[in-house]
Amino acid sequence: MRAIGNFLWFIFGGVFMGLVLRLVFLIAFFSIMGIPLERARMFIGNFTFFQFEREPISRKEFKQ
Repeated sequence: MRAIGNFLWFIFGGVFMGLVLRLVFLIAFFSIMGIPLERARMFIGNFTFFQFEREPISRKEFKQ
């Protein structure tokens, strides 16, 4: 079921949203305020490509 969801998400908007986010993040990278946040922004950009494959969790849950 995840594969079907990922396919539909990717075709109907995930690829466009991911590319637009990467472009915006690249533009923001050249500002002084955007450089420290780039790692988190790239993670969000990657997360938009395949929405149903990954699950965001907090760092506290990850370390346990």
